[in-house]
Amino acid sequence: MMKCKKRVLTLLLALCMLLSLAACGSKDKGDDTQQLSATVYVPEFLSLDLDILGKNYNISGGCTDGTNVYLLAYVYPDYEAGEEGDSRTLLIRFPLDGGEPTEMKNFQSGSSEEDGAEVNRNFNSLRTGIDGSLWLEESTYSYVFDLPEDFDEETDSKYNYTTDTVRKEYQVQLDSTGTEITRIDTSDLQEKAGVEGRYQNGLLVDKDGDIFITDSQKIVVLDSSMNVRFTVEDSNMRGGSLVELSDGSIGATVYVTDAANQSTTAQLRTIDKAAKGWAEKSYDLPLYASYNLYSGGGDYLFYYMNGDALYGYRAEAEEGKPQEQRLLSWLESDINADNISFFSFLSDGRVVVMTESWYGGNDDITLPLLSIGGSGVISVWANVMPRECHDLVMDYLEGRREQAAAAAVKYLPLMNGLFMEGNPIPVKTALNLMGRDVGPFRLPLCEMAPANEARLRALLEEAGLLG
Repeated sequence: MMKCKKRVLTLLLALCMLLSLAACGSKDKGDDTQQLSATVYVPEFLSLDLDILGKNYNISGGCTDGTNVYLLAYVYPDYEAGEEGDSRTLLIRFPLDGGEPTEMKNFQSGSSEEDGAEVNRNFNSLRTGIDGSLWLEESTYSYVFDLPEDFDEETDSKYNYTTDTVRKEYQVQLDSTGTEITRIDTSDLQEKAGVEGRYQNGLLVDKDGDIFITDSQKIVVLDSSMNVRFTVEDSNMRGGSLVELSDGSIGATVYVTDAANQSTTAQLRTIDKAAKGWAEKSYDLPLYASYNLYSGGGDYLFYYMNGDALYGYRAEAEEGKPQEQRLLSWLESDINADNISFFSFLSDGRVVVMTESWYGGNDDITLPLLSIGGSGVISVWANVMPRECHDLVMDYLEGRREQAAAAAVKYLPLMNGLFMEGNPIPVKTALNLMGRDVGPFRLPLCEMAPANEARLRALLEEAGLLG
């Protein structure tokens, strides 16, 4: 039976600042390429206070402007514990200098009454603009109810009497206090732009308020009133993603095929709004790096990842230096690149990285998972040996790795034995054999096969769990 895995965001607990470059083996200090290719960033993990979010929350977006980290967090009461109240979205600012996190109270969220309708708001895709503002996507759902005279909210739901529902989408710009300064209704954008669909990163608003949308075959540029200004069509576009360069231009990836050499290369091309088409300048990219483009900053127009390495593309070529420059290796910096949510370079050369942490659901691979950045395990084995499971994880995370490895090897046969039949049949059988009396099976579950139960009993005896 398949064993489940669960991914859990622990964003701020995994926030790290990669400290200044430390040269490792480069003797020629004048050769910037050699020096950077042999340098390592050392992560300093910051433990930030999440109490401001309460006990129940989901992270729906995040970004950094190099001075603060901003998070969108959906918070809700603990209904099972009898808590009351409304769910809402908070915008939280965490200073990177170690200051206290604060809620940006000018940010308006939650439900409201408008023109006789209840309006619920959802937010996601938080990002920073090049002017220091914040952009996010907002979806609203307006409900109109026709409640009966004897309606009782204690025993009935008003949503059973919904007569009309309207969904709207917006691009919203906020200033540094969380106050809304721009709202663009994009509900009918795809229809007006004539695109059949868009990907997650297929919509951007530039510094002039113009809207760019792509469906991977064309880019449509509209003004803030939703009037189409022009369209750039190119059958060589792929991926459906847009990126904002540090100079404010908007770009997309184009693939160029050389039929004679039977090869394909990738280019980042930008939109020239004055010419209403592609700009003359293009930027060559490694083929697979075109799916991992990021907005630039400082000396770099944009960043891209190629394999494990992060590169920056210089805005201006410098004599003796390549225009595209390898900046760091995530692996050498003890960061799992697959878990990165976003990153940003600070003015002093440090890097702020927000990562996702993983909790595994396979007891037999807990140790390997921890070794590549995992944070714990959603465990079956812990039902029968909770202390040992806890100690294995904490021994590894706190540096007692030989002890963790010894425990993993010692109890591996039992971990695997708990899956000799479909979960949770073996673990429930084990608990009953241990005298925990967790009761009989209910259909479609059934008793273990006698031969398998005998094998499980032997494994429990070997682990010292049976008298």
